[in-house]
Amino acid sequence: MKKKTSLLTYNEWTILRILWSSDHAMARPEIMQNLPTIRDWQPTAISTLITSMIEKGLLRVDGVTRCGRGYGRTYAATMPQFDFIVKNALALTLDIPEGERVIGLITSLLNRNELDPEDLEAVEQLIAAQKEKVMKKEEA
Repeated sequence: MKKKTSLLTYNEWTILRILWSSDHAMARPEIMQNLPTIRDWQPTAISTLITSMIEKGLLRVDGVTRCGRGYGRTYAATMPQFDFIVKNALALTLDIPEGERVIGLITSLLNRNELDPEDLEAVEQLIAAQKEKVMKKEEA
């Protein structure tokens, strides 16, 4: 049974960032090799943290791999980084109607003034494609 996802702890965020930056699912020893060295990470603490993250729906068991002389499970994030960020940003504003939340998020991102004309063109193409998809759905 999945627990309700709440705000992430620093350790959860760290593990998710490691998994998002990888092109493959990772076993616990590989995750531990990529952890920041600013603190002493204990293998049992990482195992407990991974279990908790699976229960929260943040991670999933992706497979099994060779780990030393034995085998270990590999873990992956349940969603891509940007999907996770948007889902949580929208969840923090549940008192605002859905359309307003999405428009507010897009507006905030566009107001950062960090997009060049090529980026804006890509955004316009995404909006046009989404608009076309919605129009086809309404016609059906």
